[in-house]
Amino acid sequence: MTQTAQIARYYREFVRALQPIGATVTDVTCSDRGSWSLVMSSPDIPPTRVELGQEASGSGVIAKLVDIAAAYPRVVELMDGTPASIDLRYNRAFAATLPDREAIARLREAKDETESSVEEPDVTQPNE
Repeated sequence: MTQTAQIARYYREFVRALQPIGATVTDVTCSDRGSWSLVMSSPDIPPTRVELGQEASGSGVIAKLVDIAAAYPRVVELMDGTPASIDLRYNRAFAATLPDREAIARLREAKDETESSVEEPDVTQPNE
């Protein structure tokens, strides 16, 4: 399988694994040594690099991503914000960098601007 085909296949699996937290995949990389990484984001998650490491067995990197998606709400709670990056290259453990408060503030400002720029529909009833 070519690297492009492999990236396309994994992209679909990564998207599926992140659905529970509402994140989308904005970048996927596979190094020459076979180490996988991606960037995820959502309206509530600033762009976050996730280092997955090398494929150990069949669905190793996918399983790691499924596990972190399941744990993500608790990670956010413990870190008092969304992590700036997540490193899943360890066996039975992961590392996360502290939240980037400026990136979170910019994300919230952009979300507020978007929400305030949406006009309310006119729901008045015509006179009969």
